Amino acid sequence: MASNVARMCGPAQNEACPVAALSTVLAGSPATNGNDGLFTSVAHSQVTDGPHTFKIDFEQMRNVHYIKFYNQVDLFVSRITGALILVGSSASWADNTICATLNTNAVQEHDCNLSGKYIFIVAKTADALNFLELQVFSNCTTCPANTVSLPGSTSPAECGCPAGSYEEMRLLNPSEDSRTYSRF
Repeated sequence: MASNVARMCGPAQNEACPVAALSTVLAGSPATNGNDGLFTSVAHSQVTDGPHTFKIDFEQMRNVHYIKFYNQVDLFVSRITGALILVGSSASWADNTICATLNTNAVQEHDCNLSGKYIFIVAKTADALNFLELQVFSNCTTCPANTVSLPGSTSPAECGCPAGSYEEMRLLNPSEDSRTYSRF
């Protein structure tokens, strides 16, 4: 189980990471919809000449194992064709490494195996950038402050929680008082 690091920011590492506004924003479709965890909201730039950009700031260096991209499923699915996903440490998209080139598929998974503080979607020639969600997975994440690494963790300096974040482990293993039991 990998961790969606696009939603592991803030002091407790349990918030959506900050995003830079799309190059332009279509009213009611802000960039924050691109990693809000919902598949009913759309991040959408205005229809203008490109390039159109979207950026997530992880707030720290992250290992990006793979990404999962959810395209908008409507008449405009082809807008994303040829858009690039880039990962790196530069706040300028042009100075980072290409992870994937997107196509028209509704759900796309691409291996990256890159490290960086930022991830970008850049549509250079499209008339707009619109999509449902970008998930960014790391198989190696750091536990939040004041938590204990689990047995089997790898390299405590880099990976405090094996194959998932502390928040994911906590959700999978709720506290005793919040558990429910069946008679069967």
